[in-house]
Order: sequence, then structure tokens, then C-alpha cells
Amino acid sequence: MSTPNDDPVIKQFRDQISDNDLKIVELINKRLKLVDKLWRYKAEQGVEVYNQAREEWMLTFISRANKGPLSQDALHEIYRHIVEVTQHEARRLGAGLLSGMPPGFMAARYHSLCVDPATLPPELVPTAHSAGDGVLMGVRHVALPMEGVQFHPESVLTPQGPHLIANFLRLAGEGEAGLLDAAGSFATHGLDGADDAAGSGAGAGAGAGR
Repeated sequence: MSTPNDDPVIKQFRDQISDNDLKIVELINKRLKLVDKLWRYKAEQGVEVYNQAREEWMLTFISRANKGPLSQDALHEIYRHIVEVTQHEARRLGAGLLSGMPPGFMAARYHSLCVDPATLPPELVPTAHSAGDGVLMGVRHVALPMEGVQFHPESVLTPQGPHLIANFLRLAGEGEAGLLDAAGSFATHGLDGADDAAGSGAGAGAGAGR
């Protein structure tokens, strides 16, 4: 007696469904990467991240494109779930080592090495660039708790370094991150003034923009 696994027609349908499922996963990941980049750009420009009017417009847009057999109600439910999950994941991607940092901040650059962004694998996304020359200053793995920076958080030339190190301790689940947050800044009053006078891209204190 044959089983469903032996039926070639069933296998063909299952293979086609699996192919479509893989495409859905790929497209959702592409959408997430675009949303993550959009949110980072909006943060740099000081623009509100969430736009209710845009979401409503998208619902109308995709409804007009829906030719069935999926009902409009089901389409709206699926889309709202996609938006909700995407927003959650975008927040997760943005809540790494640079969580709580302004879009631009002073940092002591490490000049010996740099990464060519064109060589980054899909698993690594840029998180920071230097102001002025746009050198890659930070990367994060899209799924694993792995992150790296190309500057010195521990330096006095990175005034907000204590917060960066506190974020690292929080991500690692170790240490007293709150004590570092309370420390405020590595920089003295004099160094703060020197940073302001030097400006972005001068000497070791180049600006690291997210």
C-alpha cells in the first residue's frame, strides 16, 4: 500500500511549496535589512522612525496588488504580522554595542587596519562609519551575538567610552554595567574642549557616525 511520501504528485506539490517558503524567508530577510538601514538613516536625520500613514498606505497598496485567492482580511493580518515582527527585529539589530549612542560621536580611531565594505559577507551588517571619509567603523552579525568596532572605546579620546563598554558587558551578561554608565565620560573638561576645537576627522579623535 502506497503512502503520501510515495505519491509523486504529492511530492511535486510539496517541493513547490518548499521552494515558495524559501523565497518568503529570503524576501522577509531582505525587507528587514532595508528597514534596518532606513531606521538608521532616519535616526541620523532626526526623523521619527514609525509612520502610521505610511503603514496604512502600504495596506492599500498591497490590497490593490492582491489577485487572490488570499482574502483581503487574511492579507492585512499577514502584513501586520510582518510589520510587527520586522519592527521587533529592527529594534534588536539596533540595540547592540551602540545602543543609546547618538547618531554621531567622538572616538579614537585605530588607523592600522580597515575593512572594505564591499567584502562583507551577508551575515555582517555595518553599524558605524567615520565622519568625513566614511571608513567602516563597526559591524554586527545579523543572527549571532557578535560585534566589532574599529576604534577605541577605552580611550580618553572616546568620551562616551564608558557607555560603550557598559553595553558590551550587558551583551556578554557579565560585570557591573551600571557602574560604567554612572561614570559618564572618560574625558576631562579640558579634553572635551579639545574635542570641540578639533572637530570631526582631526587626529585620533575622528567622529564615528552610526
